[in-house]
Amino acid sequence: SEYVISIIRKDGGVRHLQVFRKEILWDGKRQFQVLYQDITECKRVEDALRESEERYRTLIETSRDLIYTADRKGSITYMNPALEKILGYTPHELNGKSFAEIFAPDFIDKARDLFRRAMKGELIPVYEAEMIRKDGGRNTLEFNVETLYDKKGKPAGRYGIGRDITDRRRVEEELRTSQRQLRDLAERQQRAREEERIMIAREIHDELGGGLVGLKMDLSWLLNKLYDTETDREITALLSKVRTSSKLIDKLILVVRRVATDLRPSILDDLGLIAALEWQLQEFADRTEIQHEFVTALDYVNLEKNTSTAVFRIFQEALTNVLRHSRATKVVVTLREGDKSLFGDENIIFEIRDNGKGITEEEILNPESLGLLGMKERVLAFGGELSIRGEPGGGTVLILKIPRIQGEPL
Repeated sequence: SEYVISIIRKDGGVRHLQVFRKEILWDGKRQFQVLYQDITECKRVEDALRESEERYRTLIETSRDLIYTADRKGSITYMNPALEKILGYTPHELNGKSFAEIFAPDFIDKARDLFRRAMKGELIPVYEAEMIRKDGGRNTLEFNVETLYDKKGKPAGRYGIGRDITDRRRVEEELRTSQRQLRDLAERQQRAREEERIMIAREIHDELGGGLVGLKMDLSWLLNKLYDTETDREITALLSKVRTSSKLIDKLILVVRRVATDLRPSILDDLGLIAALEWQLQEFADRTEIQHEFVTALDYVNLEKNTSTAVFRIFQEALTNVLRHSRATKVVVTLREGDKSLFGDENIIFEIRDNGKGITEEEILNPESLGLLGMKERVLAFGGELSIRGEPGGGTVLILKIPRIQGEPL
């Protein structure tokens, strides 16, 4: 029989011995022949190898990356448990199957070409591939593969690591979309500034300029006539000119007020945000004949000037969208104090609701919806929150959460 024993040396060291025992006849008597072989070094090597294998097995089976091996035919021979977290399959479900069964259809031809090249011994660079999850969805993986060789040095298969970069690609795409939107917004703002300057210049040139030139001419004529006026008829003509000039002056005053109001309503600075919102809604209703309702129990909201301006501009943009897109017949605007959070934060809730066709999710997410993008940018600037939702035939609701300093009076 054979077995292994461990002995303690005089110096305290431990040695491992393999014992070979054999029963023999010696001088007609049953005896045992025993041989001892010191296998301490071999056992140390075996233990080290076993620990190393266990360590690498643990690394592979606990890795978040997909680790696999495949034979010459491309059939899967091993996949670590990360497979189930990434694609939803258990390793047993794919063992022996071809990789082509889980590659996205539009990548299969490229995958086969890469595999053929690998079997020829070519070095395959890192590549990305879309994989089909068990639930039918897609994940993007980044693969780093190497060729397996047999004892004769011929390609026998391949092994590799696949890292799930789906979230990274999504974030990169969101970043690209955000950058594109910001560029579009910057261009839109620049165009808006230029259009606004052109409008102001035209208004001033055509209305104020022409009116002032006419007024100057009329006043010059009156001045000349005053020196040689003799008859009642001439006096009547002068009075008519005065009245005409007075009407022209009144018109110019209205033009100046309109231009100034369009640039920035003085009511926002003089009477505050609530009065400005009510005025804007009334002006919108007068111009469009859309029914309106303004609801608030607040008498005053104390916000920073920039925040008030941003809220007012958001309101203007929202009303513009109602007119252009919603086909609504009524708009209801509500301004109220929000509930306090667990952390004591206080907010003002500003809600705009119409009874139009309702905005769609595609319209909300459309990167070309620069009006909505402009609203979001304004909200981010003062740390608020903006939500927009719509239902087909049920109208659109815009809710703006405006933060205010804790303890600040309304």
